[in-house]
Amino acid sequence: AAVGTDNVTQQVNWTIPDDIGVNHLVKVATQFGNATIDINDTSNATFRIRGAIILTTPNGADIWYVNDTTRQIIWSSTGTVTPVKIEYSVNNGDGWTVLNDTYVGASGTNYYNWTPIPDEKSEACRVKVSDNRTAFSTNVTSTSNANFSIRPIISVSAPTAGQNIQVGSTVTPLRWSYSGSKLTTMNLY
Repeated sequence: AAVGTDNVTQQVNWTIPDDIGVNHLVKVATQFGNATIDINDTSNATFRIRGAIILTTPNGADIWYVNDTTRQIIWSSTGTVTPVKIEYSVNNGDGWTVLNDTYVGASGTNYYNWTPIPDEKSEACRVKVSDNRTAFSTNVTSTSNANFSIRPIISVSAPTAGQNIQVGSTVTPLRWSYSGSKLTTMNLY
């Protein structure tokens, strides 16, 4: 950078390195290559370099089903944010359950295979992803923008396709199964 004008505060924009931490200093120095005439100064106090996280999936209006093994929590990180803490809530964020608090994150897109989806029944689910280091856990975090759903699956197995059922019959069974344990009653139509 240019030296600037005598007794005028200088400024230069710089690219912050991917060196996340809490005890950083910056140093400004001349580059003559001669120790007897080179001068420098280091910042008077330490500062933090932090990353950023943006959660992209699930981010509201999704419907996920109990025991599904194909779902991923997806987020983007600026900087190498690691370890990552991944949590979910079934009550709009009033309480959180930890899925993983040692996930090794990377700069860029990150994927966590949430498998299987837990035995829950809620329309008020959220996911939160955060830097799990104490210094950053409250300000390097991202939560679902809106609620998503976790629901059990009901699967009807009888009557079967093409089966002929007589009007008024009382011996034709209606059979179903469901995943999960949170349902208490069913309506039959």
